Amino acid sequence: MRGQHGRRKLRDPTNPQRIKEIKDAPKIKRPVRAIVEMPDGRVFCATYGAGLVEVCRGVAFAAPSRRKATIADHPSYKRNDPVSVLQELRKRDSQAKPMPECWARFIGEDWCTTGDWCGHYGARRNVLCAANAPTGDSGRSNDSITINGGIGPHRQKGDSMRRWVEWVKADQNRNVLFKMEYCYRTEAEWDDHGETYPRTFEGPDLWLTLILDPEAVWRLALYFYNPNGRTNDNHERDYVLEVYKSEQGESLNKCMSKKPLCTARVSDFASNGVYKVFALHGAGCYRVRILRNGSLNTILNGIFLDHLYEPQDLSKTTETPRIAEQGRFRAPRWYDCGTDKLTGIAGEYARRYLAASETAAGIATLPLLRLEFYRHVRTRVPSNKVLAERLRWDAAIWTDADRKEFDAAMKEYWAELQEKYPDRRSAVYCRNSPGVTPLDLWELELMDKLDIDWQPYRKGESKKPDIPIERLKEKLAKEKG
Repeated sequence: MRGQHGRRKLRDPTNPQRIKEIKDAPKIKRPVRAIVEMPDGRVFCATYGAGLVEVCRGVAFAAPSRRKATIADHPSYKRNDPVSVLQELRKRDSQAKPMPECWARFIGEDWCTTGDWCGHYGARRNVLCAANAPTGDSGRSNDSITINGGIGPHRQKGDSMRRWVEWVKADQNRNVLFKMEYCYRTEAEWDDHGETYPRTFEGPDLWLTLILDPEAVWRLALYFYNPNGRTNDNHERDYVLEVYKSEQGESLNKCMSKKPLCTARVSDFASNGVYKVFALHGAGCYRVRILRNGSLNTILNGIFLDHLYEPQDLSKTTETPRIAEQGRFRAPRWYDCGTDKLTGIAGEYARRYLAASETAAGIATLPLLRLEFYRHVRTRVPSNKVLAERLRWDAAIWTDADRKEFDAAMKEYWAELQEKYPDRRSAVYCRNSPGVTPLDLWELELMDKLDIDWQPYRKGESKKPDIPIERLKEKLAKEKG
């Protein structure tokens, strides 16, 4: 379709020589990704930012046979035979090599968890990029793990990484990462400032430096969400990810001269956020390069690190409640799944799955093994609902009930934080958080000493306080006096 305002021309896709002119066609100011021809002759343009725009009626080229087409049946999945799957895994075992001292592999992506990361990712360390900007990031720290971010060496003099907040509070959008310590969502990201460079410029790119200790098989998940990907040039964000083994203090130029341990790609993440997941074996320094790749700029929303298998999941003595100390929303522990009682095919699936992190070949087969194990348990071991629930959790297959449970768990954790820390009750310190009061920290601390209930003073609270807030403030000022 081409032409100026008021006049458009349609070219028949099956016969380029056939052209029809359209009068009084609407002017489309947004980028067009697709042109849709309806059976009744109407033509629509699918745009970024303006939805479907009707271009014309009754001048389409569709042949009668195409107009009578019916909606195709949803494709059915051809289930693999468990015996053949296990035979393939045994064949790979015979070809397996010892785990290298330093090793990395891309092991999959997760489009379902979105911003509800708590409990799924980041048990050891998590960074919500720029979520507390301009003062910094948000997340759980860990003395044995260091995570730093910056931009690459090919850049303008004096340039640096930006911390950008798109939406301070976006609770209705689950693609936005949830901030446990404040109980709301902030859309924020690290930005390589690439929007100030030509598209043909190689860089600046985002670089992550990870220092991991002790030696283990780590799971690294990087979260990407394109919040304004339906407008202007923002929809063209398309990155290449590279993971390198590095030495502490080594220059980025020297690091780039090496061959990456593994690579991946992220694109089309405007309507849905995605986690790109890697396995890293060995302690030391790793570098992750996120190449701008001709995009408007390079952005990253979250960094999450944990062990591929957390030890507490396999232990009898360690408690892992649904709300742990860090407010994590959790699935059943592996110890409670009864895998030691499984026999036959299910037993071999279980043994392989729990030992997958011991070899490079095992980690490489983990996505296939997880899915096949889950399907086998659902159909052949229906009585073990706890195991099916755990495998569904590991595969990041969410239900509406999971979302409701997540929301309830986070509210419960926030209530615990407010009881423990008076500053979490104050709008002075947590103005965007739910259930806060217009009182200052010293007032709330004094109320605890005087045994005055603070909850009736929360915004939106139905229960009326015994003392009006003006009189309460006067009383507290006298007590402080």
